[in-house]
Amino acid sequence: DASTRITAQKSSNQLLVRTRPAQWKEIESAIKRLDNPPLQVQIETRILEVKLTGELDMGVQWYLGRLAGNSGTTGNVTNTPGSQGSLGTGGAALAATDSFF
Repeated sequence: DASTRITAQKSSNQLLVRTRPAQWKEIESAIKRLDNPPLQVQIETRILEVKLTGELDMGVQWYLGRLAGNSGTTGNVTNTPGSQGSLGTGGAALAATDSFF
């Protein structure tokens, strides 16, 4: 219909619709079907400050394992997603001899 005008405002994600009430119901229905909120992603990051001391003489993996709560020199760092010990390996168990880099 010539009396219907739709203008998109991309910067604000808005549609400006000028139409008759009878046509608005159909346009509103189409907008509701098409307007899907974007998927969201949660990103968790950790920034570690490492002071280079003699404690690194047993290796970086051992030192980082201690930061994650593993005080032993040969044990595993259990990496449970969402826990404080998580170092970003996707839930895998990480032995002190495995490589981070």
